[in-house]
Amino acid sequence: MKENKFPPLPNLDNVDIRSLRVFMAVVRNRGFSAASDELNLNQPAISSYMSQLESRLKLTLCQRGRGGFQLTDHGELVYASARKLFSAVETFRADVAECRGQLVGELHIGMVDVLATCQHFKLPEVIGEFGLQAPEVNIQLHKSNPKKLLKMLQEEQIHAAVMPVYKAPDSISHFSIFDEFQVMYCGKNHPLFSLRDDELTLDRLQETNYAARDYTQDWTPPPSPYLKTASLTGDIECIATLILSGNYVGYLPEHYAEYWVKAGLMKPLLIDETAYYCNLQLAYRRNDKNLAVELLVDLMKKAYGV
Repeated sequence: MKENKFPPLPNLDNVDIRSLRVFMAVVRNRGFSAASDELNLNQPAISSYMSQLESRLKLTLCQRGRGGFQLTDHGELVYASARKLFSAVETFRADVAECRGQLVGELHIGMVDVLATCQHFKLPEVIGEFGLQAPEVNIQLHKSNPKKLLKMLQEEQIHAAVMPVYKAPDSISHFSIFDEFQVMYCGKNHPLFSLRDDELTLDRLQETNYAARDYTQDWTPPPSPYLKTASLTGDIECIATLILSGNYVGYLPEHYAEYWVKAGLMKPLLIDETAYYCNLQLAYRRNDKNLAVELLVDLMKKAYGV
């Protein structure tokens, strides 16, 4: 009979639950430093929680150092189990609240960046109505790119997301809410900025550096395959910064770039040949029975006439 090298697992108490929540935030953010903002804790405090958890479980959960943050095999298993634990807790709270005719708990909604300036973005008014109907539900918003948001949905880190859906697994439901107009821009210090419209051609675009989005492997904008990709990023604000430098061209949502265009700091390029519409959708897990998610979906469909 194989001898058990570990002591009996202790019963979980409130401190362990808090430590597990810290651990999950560290994993989500891929490190102690990046988790500080989410947890509102400094790195020594996070390190203390992690050490305490590893001591209680008698397991090494992660490696941290010059090589960066990495989960151990035990850490992967504990993270997966912790996700199940907190999901079960939320399900318990939701079930009890339903018996009492209440909606409680947390609703985590993801969204791509720079949507707040879009007139078609109705999530703010939906959240307002949601607050009237379910005032005890705490809404948490998370900003990321579509690739990461899809992963967060699958891993049950968020309940729903406003995002373009390039390719979704069968476990994810989604429906169209609005189209966002994407335009190619250059900054005022770029060589193309001073050219007349009739002097601009796709050939000229192909000669310049293109700042591309790193999450569109399954789909690319109209002329992108022919452009010289010189920078990849998953953040629209980063692309705007590269465009403003005068060294790159790149796509931005028209509503987001409007300020810089009016200020004479950016110029749209070949709109007829290069601009396109990006379809934004609400995505959520197909079999999620969370009543808060159902209410969000109903309110979004009503807001957009779906």
